[in-house]
Amino acid sequence: MKAIYLSVLATSLLSVSALSQAAVIGAESDDTNIEVGTSNVPFGPHTAGLPGVGVYTTGKGAKVDFAGLSSYSTQSNGVYTLSAPIDVDEPDHSGMGVFNFAKVSNANVYFGEWSQTGASGDSSRTVYYVGDDTGTSVPTSGTATYSVAGINDYSGSNLMSGTFTANFGTNSLTGSLSNSSLAVNIGSASFDSAGNISSTTATANGSAGVATGGQVSGNFFGNDAAALAGIATFSNRDYDTAFGGTKD
Repeated sequence: MKAIYLSVLATSLLSVSALSQAAVIGAESDDTNIEVGTSNVPFGPHTAGLPGVGVYTTGKGAKVDFAGLSSYSTQSNGVYTLSAPIDVDEPDHSGMGVFNFAKVSNANVYFGEWSQTGASGDSSRTVYYVGDDTGTSVPTSGTATYSVAGINDYSGSNLMSGTFTANFGTNSLTGSLSNSSLAVNIGSASFDSAGNISSTTATANGSAGVATGGQVSGNFFGNDAAALAGIATFSNRDYDTAFGGTKD
């Protein structure tokens, strides 16, 4: 099945054309190898105008939608894994790298990680989030809690979980998520009226000790800020984490 999928994708990427785009926003921790944005491949299993990703082996400008990718992925604990490791000496359509990604429930929003090989410690590992923010609105008062999941070096059984709290009167977001080997706190994050989330005070504690001064980039999505997603990045990229969740 993967061979058929990759063959179709290879053909599709040769026929990318300019198409109208949805209000898709997102970010990646490193754009050397991948770039998230609006999908523009309307062939095979893919649909244009959705949250998508481009990989350097196929040209980052040609983005395929995560909904299409999930159709050809295995799933465990709500995380989709697509494994087509790249031969770094001969990158081509037969190897897109290794994706671990999840969809935020009831939202057209995805978050996850990518690397060339999927091996722990792969220096190419990149975390990302991307979603359609059409109809997003942010309250101006009150508070809300979000049940959040996180992906960091996903192995099939180490999905991170936690709780974030938003104060819409002070435009502040706090919280943390963890698994048995890593804890990430987003610090004193703030957000604006458009729902853009940022922080430079995130911390992480894992096998390499404590990391401080981490940066958070994210967004609220949906009416009344129903969901959120983002990434936390550190000087030690092994601690870089993608997260997403919904209002309780």
